[in-house]
Amino acid sequence: METLLNFPPSYRPTKLKTLPLRDQPAYRVASNAAGCNLAELLAAVVGGAQQIEVAEGLLVRFGGDIQRLYKANVPDSPRCMASDSKRLYASRRPWHLVSGYMNQPENDL
Repeated sequence: METLLNFPPSYRPTKLKTLPLRDQPAYRVASNAAGCNLAELLAAVVGGAQQIEVAEGLLVRFGGDIQRLYKANVPDSPRCMASDSKRLYASRRPWHLVSGYMNQPENDL
């Protein structure tokens, strides 16, 4: 017998939606960029509703090496994050925030 009632998949809010404003990457970077970790800086650069998930995925994909990420071609990025990585690659907007982070040995992932 076929079920007449189909339930939609459960909604899982993004990590950004679960954080208070003061803990969101853009707010933390704007208030104290030196106190942010690499994932927060990258999330602020990526932007969007799934910025934290995309930033964490990019860091995992490139082994936490921001220099590899900076030098990567768009095809090097995973397919699931292709649109976000293309936008990040094309804009290169606040890379000074992330690139200044590369030379600080005390900031580990």
